[in-house]
Amino acid sequence: MSNFDNAYKRTINTEGGYANDPRDRGGETYKGVSRNNWPRWSGWRIVDGVKNNLVKQPPHGTPEYRNWVRELNRQLAGSPLLQNAVMAFYKNNFWGNLGEITDQRVAEELFDKRVNCGDVACRWIQRAAAVVADGTIGPKSLAAINAADPAALLSKFNDAAFHYYEGLIRVDSSQAVFRNSWYGRLKNYDGSQFDTEGVA
Repeated sequence: MSNFDNAYKRTINTEGGYANDPRDRGGETYKGVSRNNWPRWSGWRIVDGVKNNLVKQPPHGTPEYRNWVRELNRQLAGSPLLQNAVMAFYKNNFWGNLGEITDQRVAEELFDKRVNCGDVACRWIQRAAAVVADGTIGPKSLAAINAADPAALLSKFNDAAFHYYEGLIRVDSSQAVFRNSWYGRLKNYDGSQFDTEGVA
């Protein structure tokens, strides 16, 4: 059985804190929770309350913005209620039955890409495990995932993620600014960086 807490710690460290980058299709985010996609998340009330006690957000990318967001993140990190809301959000929406995956690294990779890319990640792992790719991780998918060689499974899985990220950039070149961040999520089974050599 895989452990949610370990998977969460890895993913949340990648997600960072508050951001409001106009180039990000998700819009305003806190620890990866996108306001455009999750406008009713309970944590936004806390974020807004803290923001209202600060000066108005300066233009993105300016030194004033960096100082502003640094102070905002400091205050948000000090709210146990908000941090618990973040953890509950990820467990309820993205973990599900991934605890039934026997290999911790496989569960962590699937969880991380599900957070970052959505349920398309479930289809990647299903194709890698040679089962019907319907996007629903049910008993047959779990059995196939658990029976597969973890290293071979994750090699195929991360290859699919790599091509997905590159496809986003081909469709909209403005998204290239996120390439390094996306590549940083691609790990081989041994924890080393996924091979992206030769990619512009």
